Amino acid sequence: MAASLLKVLSACCCCSKFVLELSAPRGRAAWGLHPIFEVEAPSMTTFYVALGGTLGVLARYGVGRATLHHEALLWSTVAINVVGSFLLGLLVAEHWFDRDLREGLGVGFLGGFTTFSTFSVQAVLEADGGRTDTAVIYVLVSVLGGIAAAVLGYWLGRQLASA
Repeated sequence: MAASLLKVLSACCCCSKFVLELSAPRGRAAWGLHPIFEVEAPSMTTFYVALGGTLGVLARYGVGRATLHHEALLWSTVAINVVGSFLLGLLVAEHWFDRDLREGLGVGFLGGFTTFSTFSVQAVLEADGGRTDTAVIYVLVSVLGGIAAAVLGYWLGRQLASA
């Protein structure tokens, strides 16, 4: 049996650890890298969440740019939150897709697309600007509309699943 010098090297690449054997067989000048084993690479969930998040954020950014500097920005945020609530309700109503894709759509796309933090700040800015009535209507329509849309999406999802 050929003697070799053995070193174990751990490296982290794309959130996955690979353990490699570094050996130089007798009589050879060159060193070689030989895999001992590989720890499972990140699941597709990470990829789908990253891709979905990127697309959701870009969609939200597009809506924001389209309504920038006018009152429509306030109501486009309401629409985004209501539509996002409906879609999330629909998504969680049944196991439509495998877990990886559900996470990508729910956590990724809808997480990037919906804008609760923006919603909160806009309510404060409306009130601070002396438009308390608009702020109250905005909060009520966003919250009640979002809950109603989530209920409707969940109900529709259950209906579609049982059909």
